[in-house]
Amino acid sequence: RAIKILKAAKEKDVISGKGPTGCAAAAIYIASVLEGERKTQREVGDVVGVTEVTIRNRYKEMAEALNIEEEVESKAKEEEARAAAAIVSMPAPVEEKKPEPVIIKAKEKHKKTKEKKKKAKKQKKVKKQKKAKKQKRK
Repeated sequence: RAIKILKAAKEKDVISGKGPTGCAAAAIYIASVLEGERKTQREVGDVVGVTEVTIRNRYKEMAEALNIEEEVESKAKEEEARAAAAIVSMPAPVEEKKPEPVIIKAKEKHKKTKEKKKKAKKQKKVKKQKKAKKQKRK
């Protein structure tokens, strides 16, 4: 469903000039709401590696252009009401649903990418310090 949303947004020229990651994240968020498998903007953002604000901005632009704002909002409210009713009616604590393997892999990949960037930045800093020391000796 997210792919269909992205294709429709592309046809309406909504995502032109926008970051592909943010657009994909917004499409995933919209699709999750419409399919009744709602993920929060934070959950999607953490997996994809974009901020909630980015998702919210792309979501608003795409939903408005595709005339699905009301549908998405009403589905989100229905889901929230259902979740609230479930919490009230359940005496025992709800066991948290484990993330799907795809989400876990995406999180691991994102974490590894962050670690690689951090390591590269550190190496660059060390190299710069060595170069500065070498120039001081001269």
